[in-house]
Amino acid sequence: MGAKRPKANAKWPTAEWRLWANGVETFNSAAQRARLLEFAGALGSRSSALQRDECGDWAIFGRYGHIFAVPLARRAEKTGFHIVYSPCSPLDKSPRAWGHARKAIGAFACLALHGGSGGTFLLDRLPTAAEATTLLGKLGIPKKRTLSEKTLASLRAAGVASRFGRQKFAFSAWSEG
Repeated sequence: MGAKRPKANAKWPTAEWRLWANGVETFNSAAQRARLLEFAGALGSRSSALQRDECGDWAIFGRYGHIFAVPLARRAEKTGFHIVYSPCSPLDKSPRAWGHARKAIGAFACLALHGGSGGTFLLDRLPTAAEATTLLGKLGIPKKRTLSEKTLASLRAAGVASRFGRQKFAFSAWSEG
């Protein structure tokens, strides 16, 4: 039925045992994506920010970190969010930047791991509007554009006109030669 229980050291459980005990491997991809779609809606992030990572898990990616959906109970009846602050560029990895991010995100999320230039937080609910703004800024997650109906109609008209203009140019180039 479930995964085979890994062996644990008497004093310090192995990472594999902690993952098994927390039921991380039982949290399926469809449930992750559904929960992250709710989180992305609360954040107001672009749909392109929700992607699969190298292991196939869904996450919301930003320039300075990412957000995973994780189960908070053994059977995943309640889910939460694992917020990872990990700047990639050496220029962004200053302890001062991490300190500011830790204070800002730590005001509403529980600090789970504190490193020299990054760390992780746990959040057991969807963020409020103010918290979403903080997460967008600190993690570098791209924000979704909000457009009025008038602007959206003019952009659609410009896009249709440019597509037809390119097709005429492409067909005339092929027909000449």
